[in-house]
Amino acid sequence: MNGILEFFYVLAYLVSPADLPQPPESRVGWATMKAFADRADLARPYHFSTSWQCEIRWTRREWRECLGAPPLADLSRLPPRAVMDSEYTFAYKYRQTLEAEADVCPWHRDACCEVLDELAELTKLRGLMSNCLNSVYPGDQRAALKKLRDKIGGAAYYAGEWPPAVPYWRFTRRD
Repeated sequence: MNGILEFFYVLAYLVSPADLPQPPESRVGWATMKAFADRADLARPYHFSTSWQCEIRWTRREWRECLGAPPLADLSRLPPRAVMDSEYTFAYKYRQTLEAEADVCPWHRDACCEVLDELAELTKLRGLMSNCLNSVYPGDQRAALKKLRDKIGGAAYYAGEWPPAVPYWRFTRRD
């Protein structure tokens, strides 16, 4: 089968809503489907099995879920894992300090709870960033990047304005 014809054959399988019969030259179709999944950052290295219908359903689902998702190259724009780990440790210790202060100083409890709520929101966003780096499968990484972009907004995402680990605007400067 011609390479371009093969590509359109596999593409027709992916965009069709119904399950189609296995192509007559299944080995060629499978190789093209695997190549398509690799190029679209979908393929898991060991995932392809012996069932054509299972593979086409999996590739179709992953492809549709990743439509509109940022490319894997965007992972390089995130802070390094070591930086994120140290920021997470700082945020964890900051949360412990705020919880202790809320328990010890009842007159600060409302302010501490407000900061803890902000910290929880920032921790969720940082968790999304961590999921992008820690996911093993390319499709999962692209889905996590898409969630992150949707949460922080496209403008902030593409400008590289990542959410801070702690609400630094709550810190007071003492000279």
